[in-house]
Amino acid sequence: MLEIYGGKAKSDNWHGDLEFSIIIITRKSFFPVMNMLVGILIVCLLQITVDAQVTISADKSLPRDGETVNLICSIPSFILPASWIANRTGVSLTICPPSGLCQPPNDAARYTYSATASSISVTITSFNSMQDTFGWKCQHGTNSAVYVIKPAIPVTTVQLTDTADESLTSTLNVIRGGIAYIRCSTAPRGSRPRATFRWYSRPVNQSPVLIGNQSISSTPQAIIVPGQPASDLLISYSTLTQTGATMYQNMYIFCEARDEMSTGNYTQSGEVQLNILYPPSVQLSPNYSVYNVTEGTQNLVFTCNIIEANPLPQSNGYSWFHKSAVMQGQVSSLYIIPSVQKSDDGEYRCTARNDYGSGTSHSLALNVQ
Repeated sequence: MLEIYGGKAKSDNWHGDLEFSIIIITRKSFFPVMNMLVGILIVCLLQITVDAQVTISADKSLPRDGETVNLICSIPSFILPASWIANRTGVSLTICPPSGLCQPPNDAARYTYSATASSISVTITSFNSMQDTFGWKCQHGTNSAVYVIKPAIPVTTVQLTDTADESLTSTLNVIRGGIAYIRCSTAPRGSRPRATFRWYSRPVNQSPVLIGNQSISSTPQAIIVPGQPASDLLISYSTLTQTGATMYQNMYIFCEARDEMSTGNYTQSGEVQLNILYPPSVQLSPNYSVYNVTEGTQNLVFTCNIIEANPLPQSNGYSWFHKSAVMQGQVSSLYIIPSVQKSDDGEYRCTARNDYGSGTSHSLALNVQ
């Protein structure tokens, strides 16, 4: 029996009337009242559960194949059942508590389920980037959350390009004293996370030497990878500033890259050979400042010798000067005087040229006696 009494009371320490109710629960009414209170408590908990949020976190942001990944779903209460649903290539596989409320996937050996009063967790003991990255859904009553695992994507392609972002051929032409910019990039596929780079030079018939690590710039770009949805892979690149110096002639340059969190091997680009271009440096032979000859000397030969040039002058890429005047028709590397005369007396010099400039010899003073 449940009896309720009410009334008013006064007190010296209370100004006004105090309304009160007294509930007297007899033995017969105890269980019905407790059932009512429990029902009220369940309704409150259910309301809390409905309004609360379900969240998912992972212990690895970019896992690799074969690694262990822990997914933790925080739930507001333990009143309602909770389960994990893995959406794998369009097929939903449900991973549930060991209570037998639902069937685990066929490859359940790869997954371990655990639960506490505030969370349910699933451990992927051998992560598979092709099977486990499509979305993990934690269902708790009418609330749910979805978590997509983003796997680490290794660098598989490394290429060298010039400043115009065009693929380089096997040879890179650099004008002596000028600067060339060589870009090493992970295009077209990219990686996750971004890549780190190493640059090497290799003299002809020698082992490669590490140049050093260059500054890295990364450009986010959505790329469709076969077997995976569009993702935020990064096309990373590093730029090497190469100064044109003769000492680098025929030097080979290449780079290597790997994603910055990897401890594995680097992926190597192709090689490019430096071709340093510069104008001719010439020397006049005979190598005298004054050359004494006898009048009537036969077939006196002057030679415009190339000390260095890249490329070499063409066969008609020479000019000859006598007394500072151009000698018309003399365009080869040789100048021959069939029979020396007094009129041949005076200073001689030569000039050789290619597409990148010209070089002039010293002056030789011919003294005809």
